[in-house]
Amino acid sequence: EVSIPARIAYARKRASQHFRTTKQGERTTMTNTPVRIMVVDDHPLLREGVAALIATEPDLQLVAVAADGREAIEQFRATRPDVTLMDLQMPNMSGIEAVISIRNEWPDARIIVLTT
Repeated sequence: EVSIPARIAYARKRASQHFRTTKQGERTTMTNTPVRIMVVDDHPLLREGVAALIATEPDLQLVAVAADGREAIEQFRATRPDVTLMDLQMPNMSGIEAVISIRNEWPDARIIVLTT
């Protein structure tokens, strides 16, 4: 199993290699802007822990958190993160359902699955 810091490092590397899509749907190249991350997990302690790790990295920015799949979709629409860290097993709507919904609207969405 890969540790959360290793997954964040991977997400940072992958996000630096792609284009960012703005809220208006325009594609722009990544420059010296931080990688914008959304964390989705139903466990507050995990969300807070990942947020604390992200806060220590100057090239990462936490732009949204969500506690279930439905909230993840709403937050994705509002913030359009570069990378989403998504748990699979959550109440109300699973991570799998949220990933499918997000990717249907935004096929280029970068989503990394975190689960226990």
